[in-house]
Amino acid sequence: MKKYLYLLIVIVTFSACHRNDFTVTGNVSDAEGKTLYFEATQIDKIVTLDSIKLKSDGKFTFYAPKTEFPEFYRLRLDSSYIHFAIDSTETVAFHTSGKSFTDYSVEGSEENKQIQEVSKAGSLLKNEVDKILSNTGTSDSIRIANAKRLLNALDQYKKTTLPIIYGNPKAAYFAIFQQVNGNIIFDPFDKEDSKAIRAVANAYDVYYKGSHRAKQLYNMAIASLQAERQLKQPTLLEQ
Repeated sequence: MKKYLYLLIVIVTFSACHRNDFTVTGNVSDAEGKTLYFEATQIDKIVTLDSIKLKSDGKFTFYAPKTEFPEFYRLRLDSSYIHFAIDSTETVAFHTSGKSFTDYSVEGSEENKQIQEVSKAGSLLKNEVDKILSNTGTSDSIRIANAKRLLNALDQYKKTTLPIIYGNPKAAYFAIFQQVNGNIIFDPFDKEDSKAIRAVANAYDVYYKGSHRAKQLYNMAIASLQAERQLKQPTLLEQ
């Protein structure tokens, strides 16, 4: 009887310890002996929260305290990443392989399925950019062809992400901050891109007012508006 009572106490205590946590779980096949990292993607830095050396079954479970506002995280294996967002005590499960880590399935979160769509679109864009950069040449025809390919690739990325940007604030935030080779995709000083950024800023002001990410977006939106107004001001020759 004492043995079962002890087990009950352990189970109840364990449950209570994670009552205010969210859970990230799943498995990574073909990755035995590798270390899987659970990291927080903050505005200005990456913070490692936990890690696990994967066994033959590849199973993993991470816990972290829920936050007042949505935050972004990632799973890292070698130099590959799975990005996701959390804002409650939900459980999100990822199933993938060590051979193709970014080709994963996600359960328990429709919003993170949209972040997955954004990630895939970003990977396709990066692959196309890398192909364009490898197509070196100094002739006008090559430069024109490369410019057209780049514009088409950017257009395809935005066609995929814009419906998400105008429909899901968390996935939208992830989309507008995506980069390719260190270069931003959504330019706050581009007229059309700034509309998307302001839409996300407005959504965060409504749903997550007071969060540090809402403030970040507000500052970006103000900067883009100021730049747009300056462009509209007449020059001395126009006056």
